[in-house]
Amino acid sequence: MRITSLKNLSALFIMFALAMNLTTACSKSDDNEGVSEAVVNSMAGTYKATIAPTMGNKKMAEGPHTIYIERVAGTQQVRMHYENFNAPFLDKNGKPSETARMPFDMTVDFTFVATPGENGAVALKSIKGYFKAAPHNGNSVDPKQLPGGIALPNPNGFETDKATAEGTWKDNKLVLRILPNVLPVVVNVEAAKQQN
Repeated sequence: MRITSLKNLSALFIMFALAMNLTTACSKSDDNEGVSEAVVNSMAGTYKATIAPTMGNKKMAEGPHTIYIERVAGTQQVRMHYENFNAPFLDKNGKPSETARMPFDMTVDFTFVATPGENGAVALKSIKGYFKAAPHNGNSVDPKQLPGGIALPNPNGFETDKATAEGTWKDNKLVLRILPNVLPVVVNVEAAKQQN
């Protein structure tokens, strides 16, 4: 009877040791599945971007701008922001208008979690998002200045901390879709990091 219980005890001990080993192995491999510190650090910098507010499949405006990415210390997160973007509306032929501009200056500030994406890209999903539209040149916006289908929350400007965004980063190139969630608009961003 004693020999049987010693054998059972030995078997339980071996099973316990194996289970602990498997748990440790899983947690180590999980740690290795994240985006490396070096990659997250290399995302930080100044980018030259093309920003295009889009309604449905139609670009309403498009123009160049500078955006910034910073690492959030001690995390797998990055902050992306830009201030006071404004561009000409696009005419029916798709070319920038010489007379009509966006009535608002757009400012955004997002915090993204960086995770492994497809084909070596880094996937970015926002966990915090701020979107602000301030009247261009400080003037209240006349609703007639806007393309059809857009109802303004406030012609004197508006902002929200409920904006969302997602996209990818690879080889110093950033592609994002920003949803202000206060307008029926998607803001498409394509950017390349400037080399020092």
